[in-house]
Amino acid sequence: RLLVDASVPLEFALSGGDAGIVLIHAVNPYGFKTLRRWNENNVDLNRNWLLGSGEGEDMTAHQKQPRNNPYAELHPIVAPSGPVPTSAAGLWLDEAYMKSRSLWILLTRGRAATAQALAPGQYQSPEGLFYGGAKLEAGPEITLTYLKGVSLHVSNAKLEKVIHIDVHTGLGPFGWDSLLSLENEEIYVEKARKVFGDGHIPKDLKSIAYGATGSFPAGFAEFVGRGSSLCITQEFGTKPPLEVVTSLRYENWVWQNDRRTPTDHPAKQRVLDAFYPRESPAWKSSVVCRGMTLVVQALSDLGLVYKEAAADLVTSLDPPSRGKGCCGGP
Repeated sequence: RLLVDASVPLEFALSGGDAGIVLIHAVNPYGFKTLRRWNENNVDLNRNWLLGSGEGEDMTAHQKQPRNNPYAELHPIVAPSGPVPTSAAGLWLDEAYMKSRSLWILLTRGRAATAQALAPGQYQSPEGLFYGGAKLEAGPEITLTYLKGVSLHVSNAKLEKVIHIDVHTGLGPFGWDSLLSLENEEIYVEKARKVFGDGHIPKDLKSIAYGATGSFPAGFAEFVGRGSSLCITQEFGTKPPLEVVTSLRYENWVWQNDRRTPTDHPAKQRVLDAFYPRESPAWKSSVVCRGMTLVVQALSDLGLVYKEAAADLVTSLDPPSRGKGCCGGP
């Protein structure tokens, strides 16, 4: 709506019926409703896109995943069992223990190894964090059915180019969006540079990125064909990684004890704050502006807008520094 609003001057050069735009708002409606990163089965849907053959027919793809032994060592720390402390002192002592153990692991193993143990996903502990599931969940399945219905599928011989922008929050510097390409392989990084430039692609990908099994971009690329697709994750930073994991841990612990936990519970509110800094107008402004920027750059590359008009708009939208507002924001 912002792109076609009169306040955003951009001339569209639509090319008939040969191109289209698909907006997918919420693959995890349960998570939106209950303030969870995971769904009603405790599955992280961004670790669930294991398609096997590329069409979702391989129902054993999840069971074939190797055991994530490094995660198994972290599991007792990040997924405690038993009753949740009800007093402020009890919660403080528990989190102090968790953070001290986590810092010790970070010091002895290093940040990269610790992140790779936790964040890429695991398929052996259904009650744990970043659980990828035992089968394709309803959200991804419905999404794939819709995509195939609009001919976004590898079987469509006329499909020449697809650009997929997967918007995330919770990783990286506050208010800054890092562009992470599929599996961070150089061939995909170069494809991303040609469309979006290199200003937001981390020079040292290991400083922020981690390999994730069963991610939406990876599954999407398999579904539509890697040769015709450019899949990018736009990751907006919020809080430090340990704070984000601590929030997810607390909410999961509470949810495992009572799945009817209301959204005004402190655990739910902490997850919301970890992924959506609602008290920062500058952060929200940056998300809107940089989100619009990527959409315009993608449309320009697909030939859907005039390149000159797109370039002018991108220049006017790009925030001058991390966390600073644009589009009339602070």
